[in-house]
Amino acid sequence: MNFFLKLYNKAQGLLPRILNRFNIFLYFRTSRIRRRAAQCLRAHPRQMRVVRLLGNFPGLWQRSIEQTPGGSCQWGNTLFVADGPADIYVILNSIIRPVGNRYIKPAFAWPERERVWGLHMEPAEYVQYLGYDLAEEHDHISRFYTNCDYLIERGGIYKASPPYVHSHVGKSWDFLNKVEYRPERQQFELGLICSHLKDIEGHKIRLEFLERLDQSGLPYALWGRGEALKRFRGYQGFAVSKWAAHSQCRYTIVMENTVSRWYWTEKPADCLMSFSMPLYHGCPDLGNYLPKDSFIPIDIRRPDCIETIREVLHRDTYSHRLNAIHEARQILLKKQNLFAFLDREVSNHY
Repeated sequence: MNFFLKLYNKAQGLLPRILNRFNIFLYFRTSRIRRRAAQCLRAHPRQMRVVRLLGNFPGLWQRSIEQTPGGSCQWGNTLFVADGPADIYVILNSIIRPVGNRYIKPAFAWPERERVWGLHMEPAEYVQYLGYDLAEEHDHISRFYTNCDYLIERGGIYKASPPYVHSHVGKSWDFLNKVEYRPERQQFELGLICSHLKDIEGHKIRLEFLERLDQSGLPYALWGRGEALKRFRGYQGFAVSKWAAHSQCRYTIVMENTVSRWYWTEKPADCLMSFSMPLYHGCPDLGNYLPKDSFIPIDIRRPDCIETIREVLHRDTYSHRLNAIHEARQILLKKQNLFAFLDREVSNHY
């Protein structure tokens, strides 16, 4: 007993040291990226437009900047930075952080209103739930790209737009641009990533569908976080990265948190980047952005949805649509992503 107690105490002592080293790693990694951005700006001082990204979620800079070629912080003639002066300031969701029943507003010297933009990455339910539509913040913003219908209807600063959520696939732009399709990676015919969240209606619908899938007898692999998921027969554990899960599946069931005309996220994109075909529940207009043959629309609310999936697997649709998946990957890498979108908008503005 004493041995295990000593072992536990030793582990408790090591944890802060491990976390401290991880934070030091992030500090030096971020510093290196910032130095690279400064070098790029010095090399092209007149041609470069500088966009500063702001948000209230941790790891924004580290997670997103690798999605530029060479981790260069650059797309076209636009340079993206995490601090310092800029031509345009883009707020992703909000800089106001909800804590309990309060909203924490960081000290921030607002530039002229014309130089401050915003982009909602969350669906309308979450925007309202988390207070990402507060007038005290939006009064400082000249244009806000949003997928929320109730804001789009107001007009004014609000512009209809997909959320262009940065990829969560866990691989750099360079890796995704070079990696080749290998069918031997795909160990599972069907998979999905799901959480145990029940915060909004879309979460509840997703979990209800998962119950039906589990009872259907259809073979599937499930990755996700939360004790409640461990009871499902297809559970594989927590996915280290989305690439680690999606690349093992020919088909992946993709369920957005809401069904809305403008709302499509990194979920189908991460799937396609991993060479997996999305069986997609979400944006009815996704075909306006990606090849229609690169995904298969489903409606998880319909009682016959499981049979629809079973039929897709039986027809071996994947083999006939592999070229569309390759085409979709190139569109996502070169056009339909956060940095390409912001570069286009800044170019149109200047």
